[in-house]
Amino acid sequence: MNIIQSDLSSPSSIEMAGRTHRNIFIAYLGWLVIAGLVTAFFAWALWRANNRRQEAVKTEADARIAEALQKTEELRERADALESQNLILQTDLTKLQIEQAEMHERVQETRRKLDPRVFTEVARSQFLRKTSETTGTIDILCVGDRSSEACNFANAVARALKQTDWTVSAVEQIPLTELSRFTDDPLIKRAIEGTGLAVIVERRAPFENNRAAGFLHDALALGGFFAPVCVTGERAGKPPLLLVGPKRLKI
Repeated sequence: MNIIQSDLSSPSSIEMAGRTHRNIFIAYLGWLVIAGLVTAFFAWALWRANNRRQEAVKTEADARIAEALQKTEELRERADALESQNLILQTDLTKLQIEQAEMHERVQETRRKLDPRVFTEVARSQFLRKTSETTGTIDILCVGDRSSEACNFANAVARALKQTDWTVSAVEQIPLTELSRFTDDPLIKRAIEGTGLAVIVERRAPFENNRAAGFLHDALALGGFFAPVCVTGERAGKPPLLLVGPKRLKI
């Protein structure tokens, strides 16, 4: 027993035991440090990898956003260009429609001028209403062939006047080449050349003749036909004359 106590209390045994514990503690601390460093390294490596991945994702997302914005801008520019083209096309279409309408109107006007002079139902009604307000005596002369448009219209006027009890001599006819022989009055020639119609009254004619000439002018105007009244000294003692020439085209 004394020997054992002597061994346990000897300085060398205590120092050895303390040294052993210290070495173990230092080793433990070293292990903890190393483990901490390894853990920190792996944490840093993981954080670094995660950051790189996030940066790569962000870079890819930014690239896609930039590409989408570029495509959007291109689409907007194309839409603006198409809109401008549509406006130009719409303007051109409107111009074409206006030109087409104007051309159609010119064609219709040409057709109206080419069509023979006839009384429509309304025109005839207006003509008869005016001529029925008075009576008169009138001579009618057509310039052209007997089957010409001028002579056909002269006969239509004669029939309408007779319907309202006007006195109308037979419709006379002269060739167009004889118009100069019929009258030298430049006013009459200009009227026939310009409108194809003229109401001729003698300069010193009685009041009844002037009145009849005025009514005939007004009645023809209501029917849609302009016939200027020409005063001349070539028809002394004769009633007013309706001179019907060829239809004139002013296209």
